[in-house]
Amino acid sequence: MAKISDSLRSAHPDAPWLWREDWASGSMKSSQGAGAAMACLFAVVFSGISIPLVMKAGELIEKEEIGVAPLAAIFPIAAVGLSYWAVTETARWLRFRDTHLEIGTNPGVVGGRFTATTHVGRVVTAEQGFSARLSCLKRSRRANKSHETTIWQHEITIPMTHVRRGPFGSAVPVSFDIPFESEPTSVDSSRLPSVQWRLEVAAELAGADFSSVFDVPVFKTEESSEDVSERFEMRPSGPRKAPAARVASGSPLEDERISVDRANDGSLEIGLPASRNRAGALFLTIFALFWNGFVFFVGRELPGLMALLLAPFALVGLLIALFVPVVWLQSTKIRARPGMLTIHQSMLGAGTSRDFAFEDIEAIVPKAQGGNGGRTNWSVKIQPSNGRKARAAAQNLKSKDDAQKIAALLTDAISRGQ
Repeated sequence: MAKISDSLRSAHPDAPWLWREDWASGSMKSSQGAGAAMACLFAVVFSGISIPLVMKAGELIEKEEIGVAPLAAIFPIAAVGLSYWAVTETARWLRFRDTHLEIGTNPGVVGGRFTATTHVGRVVTAEQGFSARLSCLKRSRRANKSHETTIWQHEITIPMTHVRRGPFGSAVPVSFDIPFESEPTSVDSSRLPSVQWRLEVAAELAGADFSSVFDVPVFKTEESSEDVSERFEMRPSGPRKAPAARVASGSPLEDERISVDRANDGSLEIGLPASRNRAGALFLTIFALFWNGFVFFVGRELPGLMALLLAPFALVGLLIALFVPVVWLQSTKIRARPGMLTIHQSMLGAGTSRDFAFEDIEAIVPKAQGGNGGRTNWSVKIQPSNGRKARAAAQNLKSKDDAQKIAALLTDAISRGQ
């Protein structure tokens, strides 16, 4: 990561987006090379660990002292997977190492726009176009370890008709609206907590796919406007009232398993059934079985008090196991009517309800809640007017569009007659 230049800071004391040389020049290289180097390092380390473990496991099997020998296979399997990852990342870097980003709006504006052009470094054709994802990431420290959370994210598709041929190869333009309530880039990202904005541009190609990552500047400036917002305010004149009415007129959700029913009295009921995310629930179940199985078999082989060393791992396994029934069995119903919002969660016939009065709600907000494989899950949260912690109304939504529509529907239903 580029460092802050003291000379640039002195020259532009009120413009922190000009304190880094790459930001000041308006051009930056992709961090793909660092990703390839890290992949190679992990592959070498795990391969080095695997060799003596496999040899030791072979000795145990010959002596018919199997014990934990099968667990040694985890490291060679991981080494093979990491080696494949290293080869793929290296091939991608070699093919697209000349890729760089040219910033259009410097900086990107909180409550405004961010525009840029990705110069791929060679002329390429992507049948499905390019995808671009802008993310706001918050890094914090928990239990002496850094933790990264996605707090905002938006993804767009750039068709090949919008990709032009530039002096450096294919030029891919990107443009995003950034909500006013977003957090700006932290000037010193080495201090935690900090906020970082990341642009990822990717495309499926013949051979190594294209993928690039850039650390981009996003700040509040004189151009920042509250009109660029994703908050669904509990005021009839709020900036998101028009979109709420449009969504309420019948735009379907992408996830067809979520039911949306409106009664004649204007009340709205949204049902989120159990087991909506079966892939995620299955992954968590398998992970829980693997984790607890590992703790059990290793603990059985450890002598005496040494088994107590696994107590923290056993506690984590128990918490994961307790959460598995929730992801499979818990369902949610949200009922919104003029002046009142009720959230009912149930599992195996038992459940709890919570009411929110209109005057106690400041906004209904779609929020990124993290995800797997680079894909973000979304939630809809109720922001209380007293400044307390936001409460989740709907969770584990697969798309930002669904989160925005649900927030708009609830806002429209609860605001009627107020």
